[in-house]
Amino acid sequence: MAGRIAHFSGADLDRAPDLRRDPDRLAALFRDAGSRLLPIWRTQNLVRATELGYSAVALSGADAVRLGPIEPIFLGLRNELAYFAADISSDSEPALADLGEFADLRQIGALLPQSAGALLAYARGITFWHGTHRFCNRCGGETRSEQGGHVRRCVACVTEHYPRSDPAVIMLVAHGDHCLLGRQAVWPTGMLSVLAGFVEPGETLEEAVVREVFEETGIKVGDVRYVSSQPWPFPASLMIGFTARAASLEAPMVDGMELESAAWFSRADIQGFPARGLFLPRPHSIARRLIEDWLERA
Repeated sequence: MAGRIAHFSGADLDRAPDLRRDPDRLAALFRDAGSRLLPIWRTQNLVRATELGYSAVALSGADAVRLGPIEPIFLGLRNELAYFAADISSDSEPALADLGEFADLRQIGALLPQSAGALLAYARGITFWHGTHRFCNRCGGETRSEQGGHVRRCVACVTEHYPRSDPAVIMLVAHGDHCLLGRQAVWPTGMLSVLAGFVEPGETLEEAVVREVFEETGIKVGDVRYVSSQPWPFPASLMIGFTARAASLEAPMVDGMELESAAWFSRADIQGFPARGLFLPRPHSIARRLIEDWLERA
């Protein structure tokens, strides 16, 4: 997996933090005819179908005026053009049907060019953060956007709030020619994946791996090794991938709460999944790449 760029990363974008502190310059950039706006409608991105998949749709100034008053969020510069995002979820039907369609990035992510998928993920993630931080978690006062949308400040107690990503560990647990896969009841029927969980206060990433595996399956692991990471703005996570080694093929025990089931599978078992009506996570997910990387090490 080393050397491969994770989906939803690699936006090839200069985030230009210096510009965030210059509201006049940002306002001028937003009015510039060459600037582009990425609209987000009810957490969906605007895309256009192509022969090979999808492309991202970025609005020009002329297109953006159809949206009416918006609160633009500065994303950064690409090829000297400024990119902004805006949440237009309050619109019942955005007047953009002639430009493309709004789609769930989780469903079409693998069908987008790498940089386009990363840019849309960035836009989705930061607009979601704005939508969930309209009020201060310290005093309850209303917050307002500052620094190009990268800070929200409480108008009452002036506390500054910054965009956050929740760290979550995701791990391929193996023993010899077998790896541990489980499923949650809410997943599509037949889907199996690696284990994952959020990092808790006061623990390292490696400790989180050990704890989560034991909590979900009763299996003790060691030799925890970092592999790769992936931004996962669904809604606001950073997935941090690891491998871990189990001491034996002890049967996993699940409580039916976090996991519906879990079991050990050999490489041959996984290759035979289609015939059994089983399948792995989406190709653009780090979960899928951890599994494929393990399969290739045979």
